[in-house]
Amino acid sequence: MEIFTEYFNQDHFSDKNTKITNFGKIICELTKINPITLLKLLDKISVVNCSIADVTDGIIQDPAASAVGSWFAPQGGGASGQIYDKYKLNPIPKIKICDAIFNSTNTEGKIVLHTHVPMLKGTPENQYDVFEAICSMAVAYKNTILTFLNRKCELENYTTLNLLPISSSIYSGKFGNNELSHLHPSYTLFSLLVGLCLIDINKNSLDNVNFKLCVYMKAVYESTLVVITELKQELTMC
Repeated sequence: MEIFTEYFNQDHFSDKNTKITNFGKIICELTKINPITLLKLLDKISVVNCSIADVTDGIIQDPAASAVGSWFAPQGGGASGQIYDKYKLNPIPKIKICDAIFNSTNTEGKIVLHTHVPMLKGTPENQYDVFEAICSMAVAYKNTILTFLNRKCELENYTTLNLLPISSSIYSGKFGNNELSHLHPSYTLFSLLVGLCLIDINKNSLDNVNFKLCVYMKAVYESTLVVITELKQELTMC
């Protein structure tokens, strides 16, 4: 937290603190990753403008929430609802917030990887709340990626993990960006990259693994591309 507050100041925020800029150096300081390595991780992430339910290859992330821990086949709205409508799935067992688990079905729904997404608490005007929001999402992404990597030997034909902006709508709380009516992609990419940096690559190789960030809303997709371009420029200058 000390490093976070040391390097963050008001110049990094805009749109009532719901948008973060110039955060590449902060990620490097937080995770002790050098800019070149962070750039390589960023290059492993491709962004596509599509519904997660329309993905035709790889493992798909389900941003599960209320469906976790029920005794029934999962139901829900948004991206989760589209997944639940497409695949025949078994009930999602109770798991901790930010943990992840594959669906236990033996049908084609076995490619669904549920993430118990966190609710973002507090306000973006409070630096501690921003830190907590980013950390919770980063842990959720890390656990999702590790769960995928731990099963990769069993799912050798699936080398792509299709991810989503998590905690991006109702679960974004007061962190939602008013212009986008959605969590700003700067928060998503900040958290996803920190999550990747937290993975011990000596024990969990990221070789031959690809990540797609599936963004359904066109405006959010376009904003995501802008954030990536600016982040690459920043890291190249470090």
